Amino acid sequence: MKIELKLKSMQIHYLAAKLEILSIASVKEIINLPRERKAVYSILLPVADKMAKKHIEIQRSTHLFNDKKAHKISFKYHEAHALNLMLTYDVESDVRYAHIFNTINGMLDQKLL
Repeated sequence: MKIELKLKSMQIHYLAAKLEILSIASVKEIINLPRERKAVYSILLPVADKMAKKHIEIQRSTHLFNDKKAHKISFKYHEAHALNLMLTYDVESDVRYAHIFNTINGMLDQKLL
């Protein structure tokens, strides 16, 4: 089952930055995680790569007029669920990014029902 989201450039940049942390985590940090978080981590590693590629693609092709353009990204159901769990674990405390966080989390919640 596929979950498709239409994300704007800023939302993709935000997710790529959030997921980049997974790519640079050390083995010691992963071993100390609870089992549920390890499962989320292992599911989201390929998603982090996908978002990083999309982020680079958007950065290289960004023009003045297509910044508001929505990009279609599809996730497998378990990837979308894991992404939703990760966003639930790590609530955004920075006011500047809270709106982006809430928008993405709301879209995921609607699609996962």
